[in-house]
Amino acid sequence: MLPTDVTITHAALYFLPVSTRVPLKFGTETLTQVTCARVRIGVRRRDGTEAEGWGETPLSVQWVWPSALPYLMRQGALMGFCTRLAKVWPVAAVAVLVAAWALRPRRVRLLPGAPHAPLPATIASGAAGRRNRRAAEVAYPDAIELIVLAVRAGYLPAAALQAVLPHLPAALSPAFAEVSARTQAGQRFADALVALPTLLGSMAAPLADSFAAADRYGLPLAPVLERLADEARQRRRRHADTLARQLPVRMSIPLVLCTLPSFVFLAVVPLLLAALSSLHR
Repeated sequence: MLPTDVTITHAALYFLPVSTRVPLKFGTETLTQVTCARVRIGVRRRDGTEAEGWGETPLSVQWVWPSALPYLMRQGALMGFCTRLAKVWPVAAVAVLVAAWALRPRRVRLLPGAPHAPLPATIASGAAGRRNRRAAEVAYPDAIELIVLAVRAGYLPAAALQAVLPHLPAALSPAFAEVSARTQAGQRFADALVALPTLLGSMAAPLADSFAAADRYGLPLAPVLERLADEARQRRRRHADTLARQLPVRMSIPLVLCTLPSFVFLAVVPLLLAALSSLHR
């Protein structure tokens, strides 16, 4: 062992939320915010000299782990691995391998007696399902605004969702009620939030991720929700503009179907009748 060799004495881990200045595209996913893992490590040399150093890396879930698995599951695995690594770092390297093996993906086990089935009608298929999804997309920005008001009023994430539940539109209420029911049945709030993207689709994934990060790590919630509400309003406005541009094309079909028969009956048919009557004479 050389005199310059060091031994790690302690390690402290911190998770810092960072918003990107521009969206970053990784495959089918878009990154707008990332959690940075910042570590402070203390070392000691053989002569007793001690020192500390800092290191940081972004936990870019979309980049390092492209998968169809839910974002919360992948982010939780990365952050959990960092936490365990910080605990076992001063120990032998084999402990790190054991921690990595222990963090392999597992199937989610549902709590007995929790109201997981049947799922609400929000995910119904067919025309009714499309109407429900469209109604949910229209009401989604207003729901986020209500949650922002509750958070600004001092509510914790789980309490904020419970407070706004009676005031949510009918298209969104079943999904948020499912989260509340799972929480009351004993499931962790961060784990119960998986129901939101399951029932409402991918538009609710950023909201669930923000709630989970605030619940697990105490990250600030209100600024993130305000940005999500602004993005949802812009998305709703773009969809309304698209529908407005499609209106002339959609109106042309009933106009043609209604105007053309009227023209035939009013202009063509009298001429034909007059021609036929002149031939009989």
